[in-house]
Amino acid sequence: MVCGNPARVSGAAVLLVEDEPDCRLVIQRLLLGRGWRVFGARNGAEAAALLDVTQPDVVMTDIAMRGVDGIELARYLKVHAPGIPVIVFTGLPANDPRIGEIHAIGCAELLHKPVSSEDLEACLARVLEARGSNPD
Repeated sequence: MVCGNPARVSGAAVLLVEDEPDCRLVIQRLLLGRGWRVFGARNGAEAAALLDVTQPDVVMTDIAMRGVDGIELARYLKVHAPGIPVIVFTGLPANDPRIGEIHAIGCAELLHKPVSSEDLEACLARVLEARGSNPD
């Protein structure tokens, strides 16, 4: 079941930050096929460089990445783009100390891999509706 109204948020811009190319491609295809605009980045540094160009409505990032990781990116976004909600997804165990850091930063949502397509879309809808986003 998808929470929220996917038709209302479809078309929103998502900046997807994932260093695993296959995972990034699967999520991009899923969201593009459902009407979202998706921009991909391989790490936090690339995502930060794309912010002005893509003007995302939401950033989705993995935690564990080479270079600038998802935690560093979330901290950067809280300072330089505080209006953009951040969704973090991870394969880390729930008791990993980095999970506590994500909660302390105040990210909009935390998803644990593997994430179903329904849960992913429901999460995006919740976050964008909470933000009051209406890209139509």
